[in-house]
This record gives sequence, structure tokens and C-alpha cells, in this order.
Amino acid sequence: MLLLCRLGDARNTGCRMMPVIHAIERKAQTWTMIRNFMQRQITILRNIRMFLFGLILFCVFCGTSIVWSAQLPQNKITFENHSGQNAVVKLIGPTKVVVSLVRGQKRIVRVAEGDYHVLVRYGSGPKEYSYSKSAPFTVDQPDNQVSIITFTLHRRSGGSFQSKSVSGDEFEGNAITPLSSSDSHVSTP
Repeated sequence: MLLLCRLGDARNTGCRMMPVIHAIERKAQTWTMIRNFMQRQITILRNIRMFLFGLILFCVFCGTSIVWSAQLPQNKITFENHSGQNAVVKLIGPTKVVVSLVRGQKRIVRVAEGDYHVLVRYGSGPKEYSYSKSAPFTVDQPDNQVSIITFTLHRRSGGSFQSKSVSGDEFEGNAITPLSSSDSHVSTP
């Protein structure tokens, strides 16, 4: 004969329902713990979402952009195209940059310290391309100062970009063969 007990009796006496009551209580405690954990996780996610939303609003209204990489170098190289033709400039060194310049255009590039070469392709189509290469030069940053270098591109003599002619293969392949110091000199103001 199965004897059913009241809950109060089951706790105090050796009622047969005691194991079932304990199992139900453990399941209820487990579900309560899971519910509490999930509520904490949801609260954390809401806080993260609100923080990111606030950060985005701050950036939009203040005109600030977030830079996820290292700080930008402060040294500057300016390329001024006075060649009378379009030009593509490849800066090769610790900072590698390709800059397209239309006639009369000026572009500024921020670069890290180090040794560099410049390769230039002049012209608007493959049949009229000509190529040149600068002498090696160094960008220094002594005692918290910055280097500011300007290259004025001219196809003929007269610019500050001292160079010699090279093949298109050298330009396209980035195969750098440094010029000797006797070939040309690039002044760095």
C-alpha cells in the first residue's frame, strides 16, 4: 500500500516520497541557478551594447575616429607632380605606399623612420610609360622631432627628385637595386 504524506510530514518522517521530493527540490534549485546566470549574462551584454553605442555616438559627434592599429608615424613625405603627366609613386622601405598623382597634384604620406627608395612611373598608358628610381634616402626622427621631405616630380632635370631611368620590370616587381651615392643625391630639408 502506497502511503502519501503531506509535505510537512515527509520532511520529518521516513515517508516514501522523500527521495522524490528531494529530486524535485534539486531540479528547482538548478533551474533557479540557470535563470539567475542567464539574467546576469543578459545584463552584461546590455551594458556592453550601451557602452559601444555611446562610444560610437561620441566618435560621430566629436569628429573622432577610432584607430585600432599603432599610432600613425609623424614623419611626412610630400610628392608634388610637376611632370606634366600622370605619375604613380612607389615608396619602398619600412612603410610601403603606392600613390597615384595626376598632373599638378600634391600628396602627403606619413612614414616610419628608416631607409627608403622611390620608384616612379610616368604616363597614362603602357605605350608611353617611363620609369625612374631615386637614390636611397633615410628618414630620421631624432629627439622627438619629425622629418618633412618633399619630392618634386619632373620628367626632365629641374625637380628635387634626383633619379635615374629604370626598367618597367623593376617598377612592377619592386626589385630594388639601390643606387650608389655617386649616382644622385636627394636632399632632405
